Amino acid sequence: MWGEQAQFNLEVIDPDTWTYIALKSITQDWVHGWELQTVSWTARRSDVVLRFAVVQRNPYWHAAQVDLDDVVVQCAY
Repeated sequence: MWGEQAQFNLEVIDPDTWTYIALKSITQDWVHGWELQTVSWTARRSDVVLRFAVVQRNPYWHAAQVDLDDVVVQCAY
């Protein structure tokens, strides 16, 4: 994320009910580069929706920008 300070959500959603299975809210200062963010949940189904949303930003003259790359879901038994 870069451009300004912002808050974003990393969300894991049940696609049948559109309710959260897991949610992580992250407040980030201005960063140029990359950062690893993780969220854990107990699997109740094999398919989920992952959503990454900017939910609040400071009202500067330029917009916050988020570049999302390399999403990985790993299972442990």
